[in-house]
Amino acid sequence: MTISEKVFTKFKVSMKQIVTTLKQSNNTFTRNPRISIALSGGVDSIVLLDLLLKYRERYLRGLTIHAITIDHGLRRESANEALLLNDILLTKNKLPIIHQILKINETISESQIERHARELRYKLMYQYCSSSKIPFLFMGHHLDDQMETFMIRLQSNSTLFGLMGMKMVTPANLRDTHKIDLIRPLLNIRKNEIYSYAKENQLKWFEDYTNDDVTLTRRNRIRSYLRQNEANCDTLIQLHEKTVKLMNESIYKKLNDLKHSDNFQIKSDFIERYYSKSIKIKIPEGYEFTTVDYLLLDRFLYNESWTVSPSATFHYNFTKFDNKYSTIEPCNSCHSLIEDMLQSRRGKRTLSGCLFQWELDRDGYLSVEIFREPPHRNSINNATVYNIKSFPYFYDNRFFIKPLNPHVPFSYDIQPLTRSNSKKLVHEVDDLNKLIAVSAPVISSKSTSDGVALLVEAGFEVVPKREIAA
Repeated sequence: MTISEKVFTKFKVSMKQIVTTLKQSNNTFTRNPRISIALSGGVDSIVLLDLLLKYRERYLRGLTIHAITIDHGLRRESANEALLLNDILLTKNKLPIIHQILKINETISESQIERHARELRYKLMYQYCSSSKIPFLFMGHHLDDQMETFMIRLQSNSTLFGLMGMKMVTPANLRDTHKIDLIRPLLNIRKNEIYSYAKENQLKWFEDYTNDDVTLTRRNRIRSYLRQNEANCDTLIQLHEKTVKLMNESIYKKLNDLKHSDNFQIKSDFIERYYSKSIKIKIPEGYEFTTVDYLLLDRFLYNESWTVSPSATFHYNFTKFDNKYSTIEPCNSCHSLIEDMLQSRRGKRTLSGCLFQWELDRDGYLSVEIFREPPHRNSINNATVYNIKSFPYFYDNRFFIKPLNPHVPFSYDIQPLTRSNSKKLVHEVDDLNKLIAVSAPVISSKSTSDGVALLVEAGFEVVPKREIAA
């Protein structure tokens, strides 16, 4: 078997797993699917594109591929490389794809170059996918990238969930009306296999020298170390595989079955009027909690607060719920949210933009209410939108709003609600050509339903932030 056949076989295995995962989340490839691919021009993304083209030819002829190249502007030659890549793809090779070059116009912070560049890169790609109604974004991350991430998170005392690393399917875009899943089908393929595949198929790619500059980022230093210590990399791969297997068998399986657990009786309700969660957990009399019990219930509360939280970094906030049982090394101020609830029996706490209120009664029922924390009044500013292209607009950190008639141009003004004008809610509509003034309730989470009613009456469609298990 040639290296090309070996790599494509692994790719097919990944695609089968990806399709199965998507079906479980009720989001799958249609007969004529549209996908995008992050195409940097490096060997990883070039090989991914080639594999996708072969997969389309053999198994999915209706597949439409949009290749997105981001010009970060960090290197002088990046703009020319993007144009040259476009010429190679569409003019010389005449590949049946759509290629789009997007440029980052914002200044990238030198002190946080890797993080800031990644944030801006994803922002542009998400915007393109959203406007083009593309639900899937394919990434060229491979097994060596996974090991770099695993090592970084080990050094950072990440949670056990974080040590699982990147997933082949990740619902990652929290603030968009379209469900855009990140797909990583190369996570079972080593970097040396990718290079061998590219050479065997005579593919052309660009080498980014910044990836080898050990003075630039911690990831570059770890990448250099792993390349020079192949035996250690193999050990990391085995350790990561064992970690993922352990978490899937001992944690995630129990997490999926938690609502039907023999130990606890759990009921969770979403209160649409107040956009909150109401949870009841029956604790058996005399039950002795284990480490796994605390970890499971902390993760359960974390998942349940997904739809309520306005935090854009929610996926990275689990340590705020549990850094006592989910991390390997003890921290300076270890805590577990569920353990604190059981010990104090009654209280309040703010986490990830959510207000948690709880009470444990004498019958062993733990009642937990999760609300979105009201923002501080002095931090609220009027928001005026004059361009119809800016829709959908993320309103009150919870709802996406857009006009029911998108072809009629108009402007509107969202004003914060204060105690002085709370009884003077006014909206004016004149053929949708004049200003629409809507007072947006932002002081109390319980007043949201009134603001939503006003938006609907003023000619808007209101779509809640989607609910996905985090």
